[in-house]
Amino acid sequence: METSSQPQQPNSSLFESSPQKLLQPVSPQPQISVSLPTDPLLFAVNPNPVQLHEFGEFAEVPNNTIAGLWHLAGIGEGIDRYGASSGGFLTRETKTNDKRIVYVVDASASMNGKHDSAAKTRFGRVKVELFRSIESLSPEQEFCVYFFNNNSTVMSPGKCVMRGRNRPMKLYEWIATFRAVGPTQPLASLQASIHQSPDLIYFLTDGLISRRDLDKASRLNQGKARICTICIGNPSSEKQLRELSQFNQGTYTFVP
Repeated sequence: METSSQPQQPNSSLFESSPQKLLQPVSPQPQISVSLPTDPLLFAVNPNPVQLHEFGEFAEVPNNTIAGLWHLAGIGEGIDRYGASSGGFLTRETKTNDKRIVYVVDASASMNGKHDSAAKTRFGRVKVELFRSIESLSPEQEFCVYFFNNNSTVMSPGKCVMRGRNRPMKLYEWIATFRAVGPTQPLASLQASIHQSPDLIYFLTDGLISRRDLDKASRLNQGKARICTICIGNPSSEKQLRELSQFNQGTYTFVP
């Protein structure tokens, strides 16, 4: 059962720092290294249509192809969430004034852990939810996706783009084929996402996150963007993620 918490006034200061210290100006950060995908196209002019496949009742549905994720997400035939304007991601819903949304998603090796769903792994489940969330955005909303492990990788063109009325098939292909490898190091992706001045950041992980890294991200954000934190499968960083969301007007959600 998925659980969530609403924002509360934290009982203690952020990561054992005083509220006054939180509001201090951020010192200049070193240059953030973020990798771009090799394919610069996001919305293909003439995208290849998704080859819908009828998966049998007991068939293995791949979680690394568009067709497999399309099936698992219930998009196309069946449930079509396009333009629903919710932009929800793993039970969290956006607000009407959330015009710019950034997804910062863990793509470390631990995300290959088994998940009790048709997606089979944590990363597979998250890919399905990314498809659903992006499909539900309104044409006027802007969005961007970052994957992090020991590197930070952002979707082309490296910044938020308007959802528009065309499906971003090149993006879906990139998401579908992205591999989860390496350690959990989110700071570069969090910093880069904050620099895009979003209204909302979804930050998802299953790993143990450094308090110092989350402290740096919160200081940089200065409460400007709402940060909704999501922990999937492993609650090892629950306390840190709760604090990060509370100090940035967001919510915390645990997804088994």
